[in-house]
Amino acid sequence: MKILFSVGDLEKDLNATTKIVVQLAEKLGSLGHSCMIAGECSVYPQDEKTGNVVLKRLPSAKGIVKASEAFDDFFRKKAEDRNTARGTFVKRHPVHSIFLFLKYHPRYIQYQQKRYLRQINQLVAEFKPDAVVAVCKPVLPFETVAMNVSGCPVYVYQVDPFGLHRIDNPEDKNGFIGRETAVFERAEHIFTTPALLRQDSEAEEYKTYT
Repeated sequence: MKILFSVGDLEKDLNATTKIVVQLAEKLGSLGHSCMIAGECSVYPQDEKTGNVVLKRLPSAKGIVKASEAFDDFFRKKAEDRNTARGTFVKRHPVHSIFLFLKYHPRYIQYQQKRYLRQINQLVAEFKPDAVVAVCKPVLPFETVAMNVSGCPVYVYQVDPFGLHRIDNPEDKNGFIGRETAVFERAEHIFTTPALLRQDSEAEEYKTYT
């Protein structure tokens, strides 16, 4: 079986969620499955292989990549903590600094989601997986891929609950629950952790899916 995991973020230094997915993919690879893990990378986006698992790093927009690489080079040469280096970098490289700021701007994030979806759909066409697994978190690429990927069954892997955002944003609790359950409706199947399964089974909104 060929499985494509969409993790949203696949920088050189793997975050906690991605490390969990890599362990899962390696286990599936040892059972004979072919796994690819795809996510956005803003610095030196190079593919990597670990065991039977391919880490496919999808580049950010060119301006973001150049700015991130420039800061990474600057940081290594300065050999100081990142916050101090960032302040000096802003003064010496204002144009690159603007791109780094834009990386977190809501409009760029919206643009990047469309771009990320195009990249994932292209991988689906090339890799021809039997399943696409949308991993949460981060939330936005999880939702974008789960709701819009084409040409392949979509599964959901709840490493971190989308629903946590209703705690951070209590004024829009119903909105977040509505978005999450819409993703669940789209998915062929929902995988989660034992702790989250116990938590969700006690919530009225999720009883349909547990």
